[in-house]
Amino acid sequence: MFGHNLTTGLGRVWALDHLPKETGLLYVVRMGSPRLLAQLQIRMGKILGCFGVERPVRVVASSVSAPVLYTALDKYGENYLGGASYEFVSWVHGRLRPYITADVESGNRLYVTRANVSRLQGRFACEDRLSENLARSGYKRFAPEEHSLQEQLEAYSRAEKLIFAEGSALHFFAFVKKPVQQVAVIQRREALPPLISRQIHAFDPQPVQFVNSIERVVFPKTLETNRAISILDFQRCKEILRATGFVDDRAEWEFPKAREIEGSVAEGRPGEEFLDEQGWNEWRETVRKEKISRRMARQAGSGA
Repeated sequence: MFGHNLTTGLGRVWALDHLPKETGLLYVVRMGSPRLLAQLQIRMGKILGCFGVERPVRVVASSVSAPVLYTALDKYGENYLGGASYEFVSWVHGRLRPYITADVESGNRLYVTRANVSRLQGRFACEDRLSENLARSGYKRFAPEEHSLQEQLEAYSRAEKLIFAEGSALHFFAFVKKPVQQVAVIQRREALPPLISRQIHAFDPQPVQFVNSIERVVFPKTLETNRAISILDFQRCKEILRATGFVDDRAEWEFPKAREIEGSVAEGRPGEEFLDEQGWNEWRETVRKEKISRRMARQAGSGA
């Protein structure tokens, strides 16, 4: 959700620089309870505050009227498949200049983890073991959820080497990425989403090392597409990171046993069945056909 807020909620904000100072921001979403709308309003206010935008924010899921409404070209995010226009990049760099110009600290290494996300979300199996292995090479575990947005930007801007578990933190980091930093992304998905792969280079073109060490991916029986659990080949992950200079030859890694992996996969979903990708796609198609059959039966019944 955080990544979606970034890639859909910022692309027109540049226009505030050309509008009256009393102009606020109105976000119209498709649906949402009053509670969710209030949470989103607070979250967007915090995100905008990082860019020095201190304007009233309102989030609604219905029609609204106002004396004057402005709109502007969307210059970043989903409209650009994760990329950004030159003008928007300049706007971001100006707004986040204190972070972008901050000195990188030699030896400062971060592993940006997804370990704090819900066990029902997409994740790595045995990520705690991955974090422990990277700690032996000097990487500090950094869970974005434990820090304010400003603290996140500060941490990202000071690190010399960063390894990310593929996730929405990359959308935020991309704004302050620097040419002098070395960045690796351990993939959760075989095909990296374009919104990530394009944005990570949109604000700084320095190449990023993508680490595909996925052994297999398993899917719970849910129609949501972002719930898969990736099981890594830890040996291959270590070899790629060593060959690309993120860990040294002396790094000692401990690899999870089969029973540990099985237990990690089941966290949050005890007793549930998991499928491989082909099986999951077949199951989704069966569910889809069953829904169509039930709808047709209801329509036939109501017509009778």
